[in-house]
Amino acid sequence: MKFEGILICTDLDGTLLKKDKTVSHENLEAIEYFKREGGLFTFITGRMPYFVSDIYNTIERILLESKETGRPEGVIAEEF
Repeated sequence: MKFEGILICTDLDGTLLKKDKTVSHENLEAIEYFKREGGLFTFITGRMPYFVSDIYNTIERILLESKETGRPEGVIAEEF
């Protein structure tokens, strides 16, 4: 697989998210392709989990689909 063993972690504001706080169709397709080719993808943020739930739900199908890779993936959040 082309991206086996490569992890991409991205910030949200000004990186993954557009100015209107959505993820572009092009980025979603690129993430899907990256994962299909063996890559691991997640986002990192200093925001509280409840502030990112809409963003997470937008890309949830990409983050949680592990059928092709066989690897579990999801969200890690530190509870305070």
